[in-house]
Amino acid sequence: MIAVWSTVNGRSLRSNVSDVNDDQETTIPSNVSDANDNIDQFNKFIATEIGTITEALQNVIPASYGDCGRHSPPQPCQDKGSDLFYTHKSWAYKATARWIAGLKTIAFDSIKVGADADGNLNSVVGAGHFENLPVSIHIEECFTFDKCSNMWDNSDACCGSDKHFAVTIDVKCDSSTKRLEYLNLGKLDLDDFKITESLGKLSLPSYDITNSVHGAASGVLGDYLSEAFIPYNGTKVTIVDYLNANGGDFLNSLC
Repeated sequence: MIAVWSTVNGRSLRSNVSDVNDDQETTIPSNVSDANDNIDQFNKFIATEIGTITEALQNVIPASYGDCGRHSPPQPCQDKGSDLFYTHKSWAYKATARWIAGLKTIAFDSIKVGADADGNLNSVVGAGHFENLPVSIHIEECFTFDKCSNMWDNSDACCGSDKHFAVTIDVKCDSSTKRLEYLNLGKLDLDDFKITESLGKLSLPSYDITNSVHGAASGVLGDYLSEAFIPYNGTKVTIVDYLNANGGDFLNSLC
């Protein structure tokens, strides 16, 4: 018996197989092969709907998020009730990240359903990018008696352009209803953020700021992807329900 590692939908799978001669071929069960073919066809259909899903998300997600009452964030702004980040080290520095903008520049590049080794649908996997994500940041240097002076204050120092994200929504196929059932938002990854403006000799680690901003951006994105945001028949539905409504012919054979 030997162990074989393979990767299916980004997950490492381990299976035990009997020793075979090099000239023997591994046969894929016909039901798995058929399922893979149907999944490919379903994903080709989903690709035609990406524009609609992207437009719907752009229509509901705010232009900015954070402290909406300071420094004129792009509108509409979703108010966090506080800054994204604030710290003050006496006689050293003050640092404030007020808000992040550019959220409406989001676009999906791909959306696909994924399956386990037996061909059972278990995920909806999306990938996309933000065209730009400017963040309003104010850095002050503080001196004797904690008097502080401005070092820089702008929205150009963070957090870059063409920032990519990947999201996995865990689902399962209900064999009785022939529909996908939403389980949870399984995973959300977003490119790292970096500050390009110099912090001079300040002892402030830049990642203290970027980690807080990154967490806020990821949280907003995760919230909207988990909610109903796609217009459909006079109401709004989630990504999973949208696929159920429009992919019934595929799901009848896959669930």
